Amino acid sequence: MLCTFRFCKPDRGLILLLVACSLFGLSGCAQPVEQPTVQPTGQVRDEAQTYNAQGAELHAQGDFDGAIAAYDEAIKLNPDYAEALNNRGAARYAQGDPDGAIADFDRAIESNPEYAGAYYNRGSAYHLLGDIDGAIADFDQAITLNSTYAAAYLGRASASRAQDDLFGAMSDYTTAIQLDPNRATAYYGRGNVYYAQGDLDKAIADYDRAIELDPGLADVYYQRGIARYDQENLDGAIADFDQAIALNPGVSKAYLKRGLARYHQGDFEGAIGDYDQVVVLDPDYARVYNSRGLARTKLGDLDGAIADYDRAIEMEPDYAPSYASRGFARESQGDLAGALDDYRYFLELRPNDAIVVEHIAELEAELSGP
Repeated sequence: MLCTFRFCKPDRGLILLLVACSLFGLSGCAQPVEQPTVQPTGQVRDEAQTYNAQGAELHAQGDFDGAIAAYDEAIKLNPDYAEALNNRGAARYAQGDPDGAIADFDRAIESNPEYAGAYYNRGSAYHLLGDIDGAIADFDQAITLNSTYAAAYLGRASASRAQDDLFGAMSDYTTAIQLDPNRATAYYGRGNVYYAQGDLDKAIADYDRAIELDPGLADVYYQRGIARYDQENLDGAIADFDQAIALNPGVSKAYLKRGLARYHQGDFEGAIGDYDQVVVLDPDYARVYNSRGLARTKLGDLDGAIADYDRAIEMEPDYAPSYASRGFARESQGDLAGALDDYRYFLELRPNDAIVVEHIAELEAELSGP
């Protein structure tokens, strides 16, 4: 699930939306300690705001080191400057330092316990670290402070989804949509919940809306392709996987699923082309070798298929289908003894497969002769 991370420019509140993570995971958070805040006046205050504004501009340009340096100066002038602390935390988060980010969000909350954005940001960081309970607690507090905070409902929905709380996730995604009906990621998230509930039509409707609002979200095309594949709409699925690949050609999962769809359409050469690309992008994914072996078997390339099954078994020796696939290829080559070895090992992994049990008996009878 996509999430948003926020930082502030002075006197303008939370204004920049930075796509920062795929939420999954969170934990408990301490109550903020209220301490008296001494606000600087005059020239010191103005200088701190100037540095904070510089940091926000650098942050927006992706210069996180420069942004942090500017925020540092603002905080030196005003150690209780909540916006600068929050902003520095957002920059640290963007640099892949969620622990450092949380330390800044803690200080921002201590300085201003009513700062809903800092709770939201800290919740996002907790989620990234796998502390789901802590994330939800912070999203709860952000919503308590600002009941129309759409991003906080989205954050809590994603955290609830990570805990398999589909009801809670559905409720929060729907509230986020009501608050901000033009937020594509809310429809995408709710679509994923509908998909998890098995309601493919509603899932696809939400994916459609998400794409209408933001045609550049590769993951939405991919997930709609999965839903269409499940509905046996292979042409529609392939079209979606095509678009996902066009938007993000470096991710293997869309090639894998497009390969499967092409295989089921009988386009075995096209499937092999996609599986080849998966091997390039993710050579340690064992099951793609089994899938490519199946397509090679369909084209009569049994030697190539067996080489792929060998590789799949070497990488994942407890994956039963690779043994059945290799056994079939060996049997097709007339290597009945080798096929029996594979089928027998398959049964060790899946002892209740009646079809394989029966086929083994047939091969044993054939080998033993009249």
